[in-house]
Amino acid sequence: MNFRFDLSPSIQFGDNSSKQVGELISLLHAKKVFCIYDPGVKAAGLVDGIIEQIRNTGAKVVAYGDVTSDPSSEIVEDAARIGKKEEVDALVAIGGGSAMDCAKAINILLTNDAPIFKYAGLNEVKRPVKPLIAIPTTSGTSSEVTAATVISDKKEKKKIVILGRHVGPSHALIDPLLTLGLPPAITAATGIDALTHAIESYTSVNASPVTEVHSLKAIELIVKNLPKAFENGNDKKARTQMMLACLHAGFAFGNADLGLVHTIAHPLGALCGISHGDANAAMLPFVLAFNADAVPEKTRDIAKAMGIETKGKSDKETAELAASKLKELQCQIGLKSLKKLGVSPSLFDTLAEDALKEGALQFNPKKPTKKEIISLLEMAF
Repeated sequence: MNFRFDLSPSIQFGDNSSKQVGELISLLHAKKVFCIYDPGVKAAGLVDGIIEQIRNTGAKVVAYGDVTSDPSSEIVEDAARIGKKEEVDALVAIGGGSAMDCAKAINILLTNDAPIFKYAGLNEVKRPVKPLIAIPTTSGTSSEVTAATVISDKKEKKKIVILGRHVGPSHALIDPLLTLGLPPAITAATGIDALTHAIESYTSVNASPVTEVHSLKAIELIVKNLPKAFENGNDKKARTQMMLACLHAGFAFGNADLGLVHTIAHPLGALCGISHGDANAAMLPFVLAFNADAVPEKTRDIAKAMGIETKGKSDKETAELAASKLKELQCQIGLKSLKKLGVSPSLFDTLAEDALKEGALQFNPKKPTKKEIISLLEMAF
């Protein structure tokens, strides 16, 4: 048995852990800190307190609050120019996956030459980066604990993935209290993203005994707690369990990689403007069923983790029950089909072509043809 398990950041988990940002900045001896966030997080009142704690250390703050969903190379390179000019010596990312992905990419360009896309792939970032503290405000992407960033190429209408050395945060402050009151739609989309990470990492050809434990625990916690967090955004216990599930999922897919759901979701986001969580949700039940005959025992394990009784059920029945459970969850938390998301069937051919070019496809347990991907899109429509 041979496997590798990497874990990049130092992690502090728990209520009010975000309030340790000032202590961390002091330990890092940072004098000028680049704070990166999006307008929604700022409007929710989650930024000002963190910035105040940084300033209380005597450090100066350079704020960049123009992060958009699925950040583009233009945003990353513009922000990096600001960071270089200001000579920042540490970064703090506040928000969901977009803010953290943006901050990771900006950090790369603070010590490595632009353009950002030259670092696409694995271990292409050569020079060490500056300390980056990630403070997540959603329970979904696990970007705070993974050495990967996804940046949109608006010209080519595709997403570029940068992974490996010098990409991940150095520290993560995971505070469930920051997710209290998160709107239901964001709770649903980010939660299903975490569930997709958990399921795909479990069935990945790159899975190991260590990642599998984290994958299954994440599945169990999400299925139990996502509906509760969706129904009551101030359910502190459900929010805490969702943050913990997201952490488990990050440990898993950060090492085991992903698969066909993400392979299709990336083109859906790039070509159709659909949020990553919505794209994952639409495809997940159908991809799970598609992969089932390649990994029947793992599909059974996934079903059990979701609370499904599998005793006496055939592999086919188990897969059908698991897919149905995912569809029920999707309906329960208000997630939509591709049709309701506004995807045109006229794009299916292009979407399938682009999906076949995605790097995550190599980790899927079953290799689809273009025709099979189109079929999956039709099922999800």
